Amino acid sequence: MKILAENNAVMGKAISGIWQLTEEEKIREQCRAREEWLINDKWKTDMIEELSREKEEWLINDKWKTDKIEEQSKVLEEQAAKLSSQESKIVSQESKIAIQESKIADLTAIISDLNETMSNLKETIEKQTDMIDRLKDKVNGTSGLCN
Repeated sequence: MKILAENNAVMGKAISGIWQLTEEEKIREQCRAREEWLINDKWKTDMIEELSREKEEWLINDKWKTDKIEEQSKVLEEQAAKLSSQESKIVSQESKIAIQESKIADLTAIISDLNETMSNLKETIEKQTDMIDRLKDKVNGTSGLCN
């Protein structure tokens, strides 16, 4: 093309124009490529920042959850200790109740025996009262005869 441009001025201008257009097109392509690279680089940077923020939020949230779990575990341990203590007290009270029930059963048996004894004593008293009344009647009947 250079040889043609040397022999013909019009052809030289045309070749020069084509060359300039080609160079401008190359520059535009380079500008477009750079623009795309910048957009892509910005997108990558934004994504890295967003992922970093999400990671930080996740770590904070995870720490909060871990702390909450530890706190709840401590509360559960305290409640388990209280429950164990209460269960021990219940067992002790059940033992005391069993002893009291045994005493009540013993006292109920004693009361039953005393009721039976009282019933027997009443019967004996009634018999002896009848006997005394008969003896009084005999004595009064005999005394009355002597007067």
